[in-house]
Amino acid sequence: MVNGHQASAVLDLQLRALSPQRRHLISAEHDRVTAEVADLGSILAAPERLREMLGTERGANLARYDDRRWARVDEDH
Repeated sequence: MVNGHQASAVLDLQLRALSPQRRHLISAEHDRVTAEVADLGSILAAPERLREMLGTERGANLARYDDRRWARVDEDH
């Protein structure tokens, strides 16, 4: 399995063959994705942050999809 250091080394080798502008775009995207992965890891490591995010998503979904026209099924009737 390839670790992060090995992946970076391969990326560095491949970047040398590209134009400076393309190299910059790829490097910026790599930095953005690396930061996003670190953020997702911190979310998973902090239960309170995970609960907060899930609550926010649930609220957004309820606001978007809640439709009062649908009635609950009453099993007694």
